[in-house]
Amino acid sequence: MSHLRVLALSALAFTVLFSSKTNAQSSIADNELKRMQGHWRITEMVENGSVVTENQMRTSLPGGGLVEIIDYTLLFKSPVTGVKSTKSFRLDPSVYPKQIAILERDTVTGLGIYQFDKGKLVICVANPKAEIPTDFTAHSNSGRSLMVMESFSIDEGNPDKLFLPPPPRTASPQPPAKKTNVEVVEVKSPAANGAPTIIVNQAPAPTPAPAVAANVAGRILTDAEVRAMLVGNWRMNDGQGLLDITLASNGTFSSFRHNEAITTFHTVFVATPISSGSWRVQNGQLFMHVNSSYRPDRVNTTAVFAVRSISATDALLVDTLGRVAKVIKLP
Repeated sequence: MSHLRVLALSALAFTVLFSSKTNAQSSIADNELKRMQGHWRITEMVENGSVVTENQMRTSLPGGGLVEIIDYTLLFKSPVTGVKSTKSFRLDPSVYPKQIAILERDTVTGLGIYQFDKGKLVICVANPKAEIPTDFTAHSNSGRSLMVMESFSIDEGNPDKLFLPPPPRTASPQPPAKKTNVEVVEVKSPAANGAPTIIVNQAPAPTPAPAVAANVAGRILTDAEVRAMLVGNWRMNDGQGLLDITLASNGTFSSFRHNEAITTFHTVFVATPISSGSWRVQNGQLFMHVNSSYRPDRVNTTAVFAVRSISATDALLVDTLGRVAKVIKLP
């Protein structure tokens, strides 16, 4: 056999071997991707050593912790507005542990590893500034997040069932307000170089309010004036974190949760809306009717707050249980 023929056969053998190896790797990647397709729910999550509660996942993660994987795309759908957002990912199942990269507009925002465990998808991802994980842990100061996801099927006749809350029902007529002669008024002394606090009349009785002493900074506002001052963006701490509420001039509202517990994925995911609906002011009280929410049990409910006082920068609200909350007006 000639020397040229030997070289030709060697080259052919190498080509076949390389092609077979490449095809095998491609087949493995295709199988891995196929297993990921569908709808997933995050059931467990550890963030930098801290366990993320179910409520935090539902309020802080896009889609309320629900994700649909289509090809190499992660699709999230807001449980409140229905607005969709996407991320992309890449897989490398040829190494151990199998690796995954999360991308946003072709920029890597998370590097990690993944595995399938008894039908569950387990992902451990670190932010780009931390080292890529080599095991499925997310201890304190690791810069990692560990997620356990379970697949689920949705009603084929209603594919948005698990993403959107039930449609708002017709509101039941509210009983007429009980008249009373008691007027709840908070009076404050004028602050040095500060804007005066406005006193809100909360008494439903149409009787004129008593005159305010001359040395008191404040006056009684009508419902129309209170409504005009409430229009805008407000922030409060409701015990679960910061909550932003937008009261629009057209009588609609929307709220968004700001949860600082989610840090590693903060650059990857966006904040999730909490609820939306309509609002009005009557007899010095703020009525907020919920039309949609990440929590179905809150749909078609109305929250009522007495506006104790209000100024250009903040307001004091009292709920039906007597709890006082201070809200700050955002610029």
